Amino acid sequence: MWNSLTVLYLALAAVATALVVGAALVGLGLAWKWPTGAPRGEARDDFDRAHHLTVTLGRVGTVGGILVAPLWFAALSSLVPAIEGGMCMASVHALGAPVSWVASALKGVVPAVLLYWLVVDRADRCRQDERLLGHKLRVLGAAAVAALGSALADGTFLFTLELRPSACCMSLFDGPGIGTGPDGVSGWGWTVALGAGLAVEAVALVLARVRRVAEFARLLVLAAAPVVMASVVLALHTELGSAIMGRSYHCLFCTWKNVPATFAATALVVVGAGWLAARALLGGALRRATGAPVQVDYRTPAALFFGGAGLLAALAAAGG
Repeated sequence: MWNSLTVLYLALAAVATALVVGAALVGLGLAWKWPTGAPRGEARDDFDRAHHLTVTLGRVGTVGGILVAPLWFAALSSLVPAIEGGMCMASVHALGAPVSWVASALKGVVPAVLLYWLVVDRADRCRQDERLLGHKLRVLGAAAVAALGSALADGTFLFTLELRPSACCMSLFDGPGIGTGPDGVSGWGWTVALGAGLAVEAVALVLARVRRVAEFARLLVLAAAPVVMASVVLALHTELGSAIMGRSYHCLFCTWKNVPATFAATALVVVGAGWLAARALLGGALRRATGAPVQVDYRTPAALFFGGAGLLAALAAAGG
């Protein structure tokens, strides 16, 4: 299970995780010592030094954690030729299920949390009142917990992995009772969930322009975003992916490989939904910090979100 890519991934991921955790520990110490916020007078110098260290470690660690996530999948892909019967990364995951699937799922969750911390840090630096400082430190703590969880899953999988024969994806996901996903849920159910999530997001973005219900719309955006991000992946892994490829088997990795546009569509939907959620979260944090309603601009992430959804619909129509 060890080759240059797996060793490189573990080394880089360990460094990035250590930096994020170090930043969180310094930040928690800062919040513990000054629970009411930035001090004044002579103590300000100590505060500024601790804050500068937190931000420096956090920025380097978060950027590293984001950039190293794709290397995880490259490392798993490099193991496929060594697995008898393996055709794609599904075979690698099967050797370490369910930890392998958890580890891969966290490669979407952790970068999202890290990216949001970068957004909050940027917003905090653009303000002079430091009212987002507490929110920034809390998000950094959540990022550290997520990064540690991901590192634990990675280590558990890679250090216990044995490269023995494994079933191909057709054997894993097809057979008696086909039409269900790996969890036994109807494949089309995830496509329906995706459509419902898209519809809720569309309604929420329309309502967000009405000041009287803007807060309700913000909560709708937050509720629908994780549903959309999860269901677009699971829908492609089940019947939607098969419909696009015009084949009978179910495998997310084969869908992305055989129809590269599906990967682009997935990325646009996931990034757009995550960006919408980040804007909504930051809008809520600013509202609590200032005590006044904040108008949130969703136009740019909405364009990505619906652009990806439109591409996915076009691919499904062409494939069907």
